[in-house]
Amino acid sequence: MQIKQTSRYITQFSAALTIAISLYSLNWPFSAADISFLLWAVSPYMLLAMLIHLVSNKTAITSAFIITILTCTTGIGTLINIVFISKEPQVALAFSVIPLWQWGALIVLAIPLTLLNVIKNSKRPPHH
Repeated sequence: MQIKQTSRYITQFSAALTIAISLYSLNWPFSAADISFLLWAVSPYMLLAMLIHLVSNKTAITSAFIITILTCTTGIGTLINIVFISKEPQVALAFSVIPLWQWGALIVLAIPLTLLNVIKNSKRPPHH
């Protein structure tokens, strides 16, 4: 279960880093739209945390770990590149597009992950 805990930590760290980068790039005082973008930016990590929580067998946990690494590194890497490296003037666009990509990937990957978890769990002998 060490991999599952590591996946949780990576997801939590990515969500916190996304919030920190978002707050850095937003103008004070924050508007309701800014808060909405912030919530949208961290929403894929909420789905990812739920998926990590639901998986229970070794194969599904390992798959969830790989999905976590791909989702978090892609999201954070793109965000860091846009905000700090290339310093794009359209930062708000990044906060709407990056989570959209993450959601799309997570939805596509959640289906086989869930099926893998269900199939592997159904093959276990019942506990008496």
